[in-house]
Order: sequence, then C-alpha cells, then structure tokens
Amino acid sequence: MKVTLISHTPNALATLVYTKSTRLSMTATGFDQILAMPEEKLMEEWEYMKNTIKSSWEFLEFLFLIEDVSRAFTHQLVRHRIGTKFAQQSQRTVDMGGFGFIMPPPGLDDPGIADEFELACESIDDSYQRLISVHGVKPQDARALLPTNVSTNINFGSNLRTLHDMARLRLCTKTQGEFQDVFRAIKAEVHRALPWAATVLQVECCWSGTCAFPTFPTEDCVLKPHVYDPTTGSAYQIKPGLLHEKKPSTLVQLREIDATRGNG
Repeated sequence: MKVTLISHTPNALATLVYTKSTRLSMTATGFDQILAMPEEKLMEEWEYMKNTIKSSWEFLEFLFLIEDVSRAFTHQLVRHRIGTKFAQQSQRTVDMGGFGFIMPPPGLDDPGIADEFELACESIDDSYQRLISVHGVKPQDARALLPTNVSTNINFGSNLRTLHDMARLRLCTKTQGEFQDVFRAIKAEVHRALPWAATVLQVECCWSGTCAFPTFPTEDCVLKPHVYDPTTGSAYQIKPGLLHEKKPSTLVQLREIDATRGNG
C-alpha cells in the first residue's frame, strides 16, 4: 500500500482564514491582505477556527493517489460521499491477467491460510485469462471472476472537513485494518505538507473524549477504558465494577496513548 499527496489548495492557511473572514466582511483586496499576514497571526486564526463552525475547512482540498489496495477497501472508501471525489482503475477495459492480490491478516499470520488464498487466486487468474484469450470474452464480463481483494489504485479527492470526519471513524480500532493503515498514511502525507492541518485528523475519542462506537467491546480497544462514558458519567469499564486504574484526565494524554498505535 502506498499513499501519495498529489496536490492541495495553494496558500492553504491563508485560504481558510480568508473564507472565515468573509462571514464578517468581503473586499476585493481581502485575500491579499490575509496573504500578507505573518504566519504567527495566521496560526492564531487557525487555532480559533479549530473550535468554531467548520464550513471554511471545506475550501482546503487534497488529492491523493492510493496504490496497491484491495477493492474491498475501495468499496468502503467510496461510501464517504460528501465532499469527496474518486477516479479508480478500471476493470472493464483493462486486462487484469496476472492481477495482484492483497492478502488479508489471517494469511499474513498463517502460511497455510496464505497458501489457500494464493492457490485460489492462481486458479481464478488462469480461468480469467482463458475466458479472454480462448473464448473471446470481453474483460468487462470476465472480471466477474476477480476476487474482492484484487489489487487496485484509486485517486481520492477530499476537503479538510471531510478528512476530519473520516478520521474520527476510520482511525478507530473497530475499522478494518487496511482502512486504518491507509488513513494513517493519508494523515502522514497531510502532516508532511501541512502539519497544522494534520492536528484535526484525530480518532473520535481523542478529538472529543467520547467513543464513536459505544457497543464496541472495551477489551478490544486500548483507548476505550480511558474514555468518558456518558451513560455512567465515568470511564468505560473493562468489566462490571472495575474502572480502569489509569484514566487520563485530558485529551492530550489520550492523544499520546493513541500515538503509540501509529496515529500520532
């Protein structure tokens, strides 16, 4: 898997500050004036904006190329339909003979399971290629044989507000592992280009102090025992009658714990 930030809105921080300021006033020279602001002043404005209405965040756009991921992952990715854009590698026109396959976690941990997956994929690939070369079937019809975890590439466009909303769910341990890995890579690319923007890409519990999935088993998450439970007014319980002994008192501490999971 590889994620590359292809482009983002130029003068990103000034753009956000400008779009926020237009709610109060708008002049022809307004953007030039904001561009001339010292970086310290722009950052002060951004710190304020992080805790207000997020509509201005929608003006900061990103384009990512995501390579060598499974179609299973992209089926989940395209469910995020607000503020997003997608352009995916076609199976209708491209001959997928010799296709790559993304091994799921059980196959990574067990050679026997990996062998089963690989043998099945080799058989599918042989049949796929015979359908096209021997029987004259078009790729758009032969693709019916291809497995869900066939390797693919996709261009993914999103604004900062949507990335923020996605991070709150897709950095959670409840999310399938491949999506977690991809979103960590997305966050790393944003951090490389615009470190200040990456600060709002946090899992829900580290952003708000509450859990996005209250029914998710506490034992399956390293953060949930530390998170506020609105039904009890205290930390989530690992088992009835026992509160976690090391409950952090601030979001900063939660984020420090989360950083050990690769989300920092």
